[in-house]
Amino acid sequence: MNCKRIVIKGYEELKTQDTPYLSYFMREAQFAHRNGLIEFTDFFNGCKVAISYYKKDIAYKYNKRLTENDWALHSYNQKLSNGESIDENGKLIQDQIDYIESEKEFIKEKGYINNTDYCCLVTEFGDITDKPYEVEYNLYYSEIDIIERSILQSENEMINEPDNKLNIIDYNKINFSNYLYHPNKDALMNKLHEILDNSKGKNVAITIMALARLSYIVGYKSNKILYNSMRKEFGDIGKDSGLNFFQNENNKKLYENDINQVIEILKRVNT
Repeated sequence: MNCKRIVIKGYEELKTQDTPYLSYFMREAQFAHRNGLIEFTDFFNGCKVAISYYKKDIAYKYNKRLTENDWALHSYNQKLSNGESIDENGKLIQDQIDYIESEKEFIKEKGYINNTDYCCLVTEFGDITDKPYEVEYNLYYSEIDIIERSILQSENEMINEPDNKLNIIDYNKINFSNYLYHPNKDALMNKLHEILDNSKGKNVAITIMALARLSYIVGYKSNKILYNSMRKEFGDIGKDSGLNFFQNENNKKLYENDINQVIEILKRVNT
């Protein structure tokens, strides 16, 4: 399970749908657990590891900025100790030292916790990147800290809550779109309507397999519940038995080309 992707989707849902972090992480933990993907403890540990990567990235950028002129400071101090007072550009060495040290002090005072000069550049899948064309989100330390506290609170409530209180989700009332993970759910849903409206059986099964390959769909408790949510969204998609037949390990190998074609279509959905 890609916990970095889960964390970044929580950030996205807060921005686009005002989904509180606490509700989001409790919901995703329940989905993952009930779907047999991961235990609660492992789920939250994975999310916390993802958060630590983001925090370390910002701390690294801060320390790099803080120490970037240390080599010059060392060089100037060395020259000063050797009796030199003017550098090769005719400037006073002590002035250069004072300037660098004042800059370091200024950077230290600002820090990085509440400073928007530093951010973690993240892709739509939650990976850290330094490539501008891959950047989907700019995460600041204060935002990451809020997410982390929500994860810890969710973990505490989920793990300490009796099992009989965890059965709070009525899966039959969940909309199909809630199972989708995508930077632009609306655009993806529009494309899926183009593909699935008035479709049954094989075409529906192929689309489900393509969504799964792309990790665009996750969290449903069973195929039956997923199919029912799709029927509410797309109409008659065929019988459960037929949909399961096409997704059988032996049969789906026959449709690799069809699955790949749908994957290419879905990958082009505007993010």
